Amino acid sequence: MSIETLLDALKQENGPDRVLDTEISVLIGYRKIVDEADAGAPKVSWLHHSGKGRANIPRYTAYIQHARGLAELVAPQHGGACRWDESGGGARINDEPVSMASSPAIALCLAALNHRQHFP
Repeated sequence: MSIETLLDALKQENGPDRVLDTEISVLIGYRKIVDEADAGAPKVSWLHHSGKGRANIPRYTAYIQHARGLAELVAPQHGGACRWDESGGGARINDEPVSMASSPAIALCLAALNHRQHFP
């Protein structure tokens, strides 16, 4: 999935989505490992983006702590902010435009990916 398609999907999302979490992870460097099992059913696991072993895909769209980790990874040493109210969430990195979404976690994912798109 391209970063543009991922950004569009996040803008439309109304709640946590494991498919989008996986797409974000692939975008930042997680690699899928498929081990052939004895019974013929392959076992899928993920190699951490750092290359330092297997890892679970973070729940970026569900937990603001995971979305913050994404933001810190793609925009190290930059500041950010989140806000939320009854209509959803907003987030920004530095003085970039505010990203709006259905939740603060998804908004922070949007802000991080927008930052990555403009400052690779």
